[in-house]
Amino acid sequence: MGVLCIRIYLGRRSQNAIHMRSTTTTTDSSIQLLISSADQNLLKCSLETWLRERDDFFIFTNYKTQSAFDRVVFQKFNLYNHWALIRSQSLYVSQFLRTKNEPDWYVFASDNSLVLINQLKLELSGLDSTHAYYTIISEKDEEKTEPPNSLVPITILSRGALSMLMRQIRSQSPGCGIDEGSLSECLEQSVNLNLQRDSQKRNRFLIIKRHFAVSEMNDFKQANGALK
Repeated sequence: MGVLCIRIYLGRRSQNAIHMRSTTTTTDSSIQLLISSADQNLLKCSLETWLRERDDFFIFTNYKTQSAFDRVVFQKFNLYNHWALIRSQSLYVSQFLRTKNEPDWYVFASDNSLVLINQLKLELSGLDSTHAYYTIISEKDEEKTEPPNSLVPITILSRGALSMLMRQIRSQSPGCGIDEGSLSECLEQSVNLNLQRDSQKRNRFLIIKRHFAVSEMNDFKQANGALK
């Protein structure tokens, strides 16, 4: 069955193995994308499609590459352990990537998904990112996924939520430990946004599979409701 790379023009930054890049100035919410990649081919396809026109992303991999994009290699890396991945990446972001011009929102995604950034910005534009907001967008409305075919959940943290998460982790609050915990437990005092579906229970298409078999995209839209 054929596989297509869907070209949708919809971000990158760093220091150390991290060099700083300018980001596009906009009047709406600023977003930094944090991409987890365990597959060089999927990452290449992402870079050639939905990340192509963006300069505000940073990549976490479990493999070494000669490519020049901003990245760091994590020795232990499991895309399907949602809490462990978000916890470790958030700590890294807080320590090494936060700047004076901090973005309003942090979006944690993977190389096997596509994020409709412009739509997401519109959804978030009316919210004050200094407050603690978070959301997890997944296929099954939950934080757990199973390899090999499941999409890794997309996690969105406001600037305030990232700050709260760091305080909770560093104070060893319940639900924030390395082995036991979850984002929803650790951020229990923050607001969990409902961005998964609209008022008519239709998928908002903030996360979809990037690689489609022939005709699969139309089938998916018909099953979930097309964007209005």
